[in-house]
Amino acid sequence: MMIVSLTKTFPIRVTEWLLAGIMFSWSIACWNMDPLEWGQPVFAGLRVFAEQNTWAFFAFVIGGGRLVALLRNGGWRPSPHLRSAGAFLACFMWLQISLGLMAADISSPGIAVYPWLLLADIYNVFRASHDARLMDDRSKELRS
Repeated sequence: MMIVSLTKTFPIRVTEWLLAGIMFSWSIACWNMDPLEWGQPVFAGLRVFAEQNTWAFFAFVIGGGRLVALLRNGGWRPSPHLRSAGAFLACFMWLQISLGLMAADISSPGIAVYPWLLLADIYNVFRASHDARLMDDRSKELRS
């Protein structure tokens, strides 16, 4: 039953799955990065906001939480409210990473990628919020 549900919802939620996976993987890469690498000029803007392990921790919690919410949503019970909250928190992370890279005195290819991840998650916030509204409306109708 769970596999059947996931195969139905995955194509619809593919951007959410990908962005949650990217953030989760980013957290692991960040934790595994040598502190000397984190000291490079490209990360100067990120270091202003937080330390390496703090970035990794929040990305791990947000990315991992989104993966769990998507698994729950596709396998057992719809959870558009969780999906919306996860995408919103991810937007905050992508924005901070983008701003941190822009604040660095050195150019990075990351500045060509992270704003697009932010834009994709903004789209996901709207999609999940729409799904949440539909679910809330159906619930109200059933109670009436």
